[in-house]
Amino acid sequence: MQRSKTIGTEQPSISVTAGGHCGQRYLLDEGEWIVGKGEGARIRLLDSGVSRRHAKIVMSSDGMVVVIDLQSTNGTFVNDQRVEMSALREGARIGVGPDAELLFSQRPVAAPETPAMAKPKLDNPLTKRETEIARLVADGLTNPKIAERLGIKTGTVSSHLDNVYARLRISGRAALTRWFIEAGL
Repeated sequence: MQRSKTIGTEQPSISVTAGGHCGQRYLLDEGEWIVGKGEGARIRLLDSGVSRRHAKIVMSSDGMVVVIDLQSTNGTFVNDQRVEMSALREGARIGVGPDAELLFSQRPVAAPETPAMAKPKLDNPLTKRETEIARLVADGLTNPKIAERLGIKTGTVSSHLDNVYARLRISGRAALTRWFIEAGL
């Protein structure tokens, strides 16, 4: 089991819940964690269908955790949706190959925050539809997948995202994902 150097109220971890390495748990610390069969992988899974460098889990200094597919042969899935990149939230299931599954969790390791210490939620200036699209972007869906899910055209998704980026004064999906999480949505 890997030990983390992170100190705080939450200790992000990855647990293997299906596949040949079921039961292993990794406490995440700041930086990058390669998931795969390769010798250099910090989360090494030898199951069939797992690429040498299958995915990368990145934890930033502020505690945000994302998973990024590394052009794996069989894809990376978060909660049964194929993703290129996705922010991870409590309970997210990460599919790696046909057999291996990981579970993302944040476990308390210290006394819980008092209300005075808690971060305030950001105001949400987005419309209901823009918020819905932002949530799907944060979940790692592409514009065509968002359009398919919502029953709208890909151009309409792009138009909504242009409005979202302008309204929030941000650019790009990563910044939108970060905003969405920090807003507590």
